Amino acid sequence: MSSIATRTGDGGSTGLLGGGRVPKIDPRIEALGEIDELSAVLACAIARSTDPILRSEAALIREDLVNLMADVAETREKIWLGPAALAYLDSRIVALEAEGILFRKWDVEGFSDGAATVELGRAVCRRAERRVWALGEVFAQARPIPVRYLNRLSDFLWLLARKDLP
Repeated sequence: MSSIATRTGDGGSTGLLGGGRVPKIDPRIEALGEIDELSAVLACAIARSTDPILRSEAALIREDLVNLMADVAETREKIWLGPAALAYLDSRIVALEAEGILFRKWDVEGFSDGAATVELGRAVCRRAERRVWALGEVFAQARPIPVRYLNRLSDFLWLLARKDLP
Protein backbone atom coordinates (compact mmCIF):
# COMPACT_ATOMS: atom_id res chain seq x y z
CA MET A 1 0.00 0.00 0.00
CA SER A 2 1.36 3.41 -0.93
CA SER A 3 1.42 6.50 1.25
CA ILE A 4 -1.14 9.27 0.89
CA ALA A 5 1.81 11.69 0.94
CA THR A 6 3.02 11.32 -2.66
CA ARG A 7 4.72 14.72 -2.72
CA THR A 8 3.71 15.09 -6.37
CA GLY A 9 1.63 18.14 -5.49
CA ASP A 10 4.40 20.00 -3.71
CA GLY A 11 4.99 22.11 -6.81
CA GLY A 12 1.42 23.43 -6.95
CA SER A 13 -0.14 20.97 -9.40
CA THR A 14 -2.36 17.96 -8.95
CA GLY A 15 -3.19 14.91 -11.02
CA LEU A 16 -6.47 14.18 -12.75
CA LEU A 17 -8.12 10.80 -13.26
CA GLY A 18 -7.11 9.38 -16.59
CA GLY A 19 -3.89 11.38 -16.65
CA GLY A 20 -2.66 14.90 -16.83
CA ARG A 21 -1.87 17.51 -14.22
CA VAL A 22 -3.37 20.93 -13.60
CA PRO A 23 -2.52 23.80 -11.22
CA LYS A 24 -4.17 23.52 -7.83
CA ILE A 25 -5.98 26.78 -8.60
CA ASP A 26 -7.58 25.34 -11.75
CA PRO A 27 -11.40 25.77 -11.80
CA ARG A 28 -11.78 21.99 -11.87
CA ILE A 29 -9.83 21.68 -8.63
CA GLU A 30 -11.88 24.52 -7.11
CA ALA A 31 -15.06 22.57 -7.95
CA LEU A 32 -13.60 19.38 -6.47
CA GLY A 33 -12.73 21.26 -3.28
CA GLU A 34 -16.30 22.49 -2.87
CA ILE A 35 -17.72 19.00 -3.39
CA ASP A 36 -15.18 17.64 -0.90
CA GLU A 37 -16.26 20.30 1.61
CA LEU A 38 -19.89 19.27 1.13
CA SER A 39 -18.93 15.66 1.86
CA ALA A 40 -17.16 16.78 5.05
CA VAL A 41 -20.21 18.79 6.18
CA LEU A 42 -22.40 15.72 5.63
CA ALA A 43 -19.95 13.64 7.69
CA CYS A 44 -20.49 16.18 10.48
CA ALA A 45 -24.26 15.84 10.05
CA ILE A 46 -23.96 12.08 10.45
CA ALA A 47 -21.88 12.51 13.60
CA ARG A 48 -24.30 15.06 15.09
CA SER A 49 -27.58 13.38 14.27
CA THR A 50 -29.52 10.71 16.09
CA ASP A 51 -32.07 10.45 13.25
CA PRO A 52 -31.44 7.17 11.41
CA ILE A 53 -33.03 8.46 8.20
CA LEU A 54 -30.90 11.60 8.12
CA ARG A 55 -27.80 9.54 8.88
CA SER A 56 -28.47 6.95 6.17
CA GLU A 57 -29.39 9.57 3.55
CA ALA A 58 -26.26 11.59 4.29
CA ALA A 59 -24.12 8.44 4.05
CA LEU A 60 -25.63 7.54 0.65
CA ILE A 61 -25.06 11.07 -0.61
CA ARG A 62 -21.42 10.93 0.50
CA GLU A 63 -20.97 7.79 -1.62
CA ASP A 64 -22.50 9.58 -4.61
CA LEU A 65 -20.21 12.57 -4.03
CA VAL A 66 -17.15 10.35 -4.46
CA ASN A 67 -18.43 9.39 -7.91
CA LEU A 68 -19.37 12.98 -8.68
CA MET A 69 -15.83 14.09 -7.83
CA ALA A 70 -14.49 11.36 -10.09
CA ASP A 71 -16.64 12.73 -12.93
CA VAL A 72 -15.24 16.22 -12.39
CA ALA A 73 -11.65 14.91 -12.21
CA GLU A 74 -11.97 12.44 -15.11
CA THR A 75 -10.14 13.17 -18.36
CA ARG A 76 -11.41 10.10 -20.21
CA GLU A 77 -14.90 9.32 -21.51
CA LYS A 78 -15.67 7.25 -18.39
CA ILE A 79 -18.82 8.25 -16.48
CA TRP A 80 -18.86 7.64 -12.73
CA LEU A 81 -22.18 9.05 -11.48
CA GLY A 82 -25.10 7.68 -13.45
CA PRO A 83 -28.74 8.66 -13.92
CA ALA A 84 -29.82 6.29 -11.12
CA ALA A 85 -28.35 8.68 -8.53
CA LEU A 86 -30.39 11.53 -9.96
CA ALA A 87 -33.52 9.38 -10.08
CA TYR A 88 -33.01 8.43 -6.43
CA LEU A 89 -32.89 12.08 -5.39
CA ASP A 90 -36.02 12.81 -7.42
CA SER A 91 -37.85 9.95 -5.71
CA ARG A 92 -36.77 11.09 -2.24
CA ILE A 93 -37.86 14.67 -2.96
CA VAL A 94 -41.30 13.40 -3.97
CA ALA A 95 -41.47 11.22 -0.84
CA LEU A 96 -40.52 14.05 1.55
CA GLU A 97 -42.96 16.45 -0.08
CA ALA A 98 -45.66 13.76 0.23
CA GLU A 99 -44.93 13.75 3.97
CA GLY A 100 -45.97 17.41 4.01
CA ILE A 101 -42.56 19.07 3.94
CA LEU A 102 -43.22 22.03 1.70
CA PHE A 103 -41.70 25.47 1.33
CA ARG A 104 -43.42 27.96 3.59
CA LYS A 105 -40.65 30.40 4.44
CA TRP A 106 -36.86 30.51 4.55
CA ASP A 107 -36.47 31.59 8.15
CA VAL A 108 -37.25 28.68 10.45
CA GLU A 109 -36.19 27.68 13.95
CA GLY A 110 -35.96 24.42 15.80
CA PHE A 111 -33.29 22.52 13.85
CA SER A 112 -31.56 19.66 15.63
CA ASP A 113 -27.75 19.67 15.47
CA GLY A 114 -27.79 17.15 12.63
CA ALA A 115 -30.49 18.98 10.65
CA ALA A 116 -28.72 22.32 11.10
CA THR A 117 -25.58 20.72 9.70
CA VAL A 118 -27.56 19.42 6.73
CA GLU A 119 -28.80 23.00 6.23
CA LEU A 120 -25.17 24.15 6.13
CA GLY A 121 -24.54 21.36 3.62
CA ARG A 122 -27.32 22.77 1.42
CA ALA A 123 -25.53 26.11 1.24
CA VAL A 124 -22.18 24.43 0.48
CA CYS A 125 -23.95 22.36 -2.19
CA ARG A 126 -25.18 25.51 -3.92
CA ARG A 127 -21.62 26.85 -3.94
CA ALA A 128 -20.33 23.54 -5.35
CA GLU A 129 -22.99 23.72 -8.06
CA ARG A 130 -21.82 27.21 -9.06
CA ARG A 131 -18.20 25.99 -9.22
CA VAL A 132 -19.15 23.06 -11.46
CA TRP A 133 -21.16 25.40 -13.74
CA ALA A 134 -18.06 27.61 -13.88
CA LEU A 135 -16.34 24.76 -15.74
CA GLY A 136 -18.43 25.84 -18.71
CA GLU A 137 -21.09 24.66 -21.10
CA VAL A 138 -18.76 22.16 -22.76
CA PHE A 139 -18.32 20.35 -19.43
CA ALA A 140 -22.05 20.53 -18.64
CA GLN A 141 -22.96 19.11 -22.05
CA ALA A 142 -20.37 16.32 -21.87
CA ARG A 143 -21.26 15.48 -18.25
CA PRO A 144 -24.82 16.62 -17.52
CA ILE A 145 -25.37 14.50 -14.41
CA PRO A 146 -23.01 16.39 -12.02
CA VAL A 147 -24.71 19.77 -12.50
CA ARG A 148 -28.19 18.27 -12.37
CA TYR A 149 -27.29 16.16 -9.35
CA LEU A 150 -25.99 19.14 -7.37
CA ASN A 151 -29.04 21.22 -8.24
CA ARG A 152 -31.37 18.45 -7.13
CA LEU A 153 -29.25 17.62 -4.09
CA SER A 154 -29.58 21.13 -2.68
CA ASP A 155 -33.37 20.82 -2.94
CA PHE A 156 -33.26 17.43 -1.24
CA LEU A 157 -31.02 18.72 1.55
CA TRP A 158 -33.41 21.64 2.10
CA LEU A 159 -36.25 19.16 2.61
CA LEU A 160 -34.17 16.73 4.70
CA ALA A 161 -33.10 19.49 7.09
CA ARG A 162 -36.76 20.34 7.70
CA LYS A 163 -37.97 16.76 8.07
CA ASP A 164 -38.34 16.88 11.84
CA LEU A 165 -39.25 20.52 12.38
CA PRO A 166 -42.36 21.18 14.43
